[in-house]
Amino acid sequence: MIQINLSHLLIIAGLVVLAYMLNALSAILLPFVLGFALAYFLDPLADRLEDIGLRRSLATFTITFTVALGLLPAVVFGLPALAGQITMLVGNVPGYVSEMQNWLATQNLDAGQTEIVNSLSEALLSGLQATASGLLLSGLSLINLISLMFITPIVAIYMLND
Repeated sequence: MIQINLSHLLIIAGLVVLAYMLNALSAILLPFVLGFALAYFLDPLADRLEDIGLRRSLATFTITFTVALGLLPAVVFGLPALAGQITMLVGNVPGYVSEMQNWLATQNLDAGQTEIVNSLSEALLSGLQATASGLLLSGLSLINLISLMFITPIVAIYMLND
């Protein structure tokens, strides 16, 4: 017979509570986890700058400024290009579906198969359009993106400074 004492029960209960909390808070933890990871990877560089003679705060500022300067062109040029590509994809999906339907028309399918393919393609088209428009217009996605862009560097700066 397996003997379970109070300490084992407390450890199991603690792990269950921890797993539940991580699951419940997973949506807001991403910027913090990314900030910790970024600080972890940039810490050796900050240590080297400290060895050169810079104070830790100045080393953190130098790294942050350099990384931000390097990411600025990606944000300035990348986000509008990405938005344009997504818009173009959403606009081209009906043409892709009609090309697929034309190709399937040449494949000698019987009436039942053609009906199934047409209903699936219509469902795919409406699903893709709804998903794309939902992603572009979703306020929650925008809030998550903004929090990711602002909270992650702040957490990384504080962790890197420590």
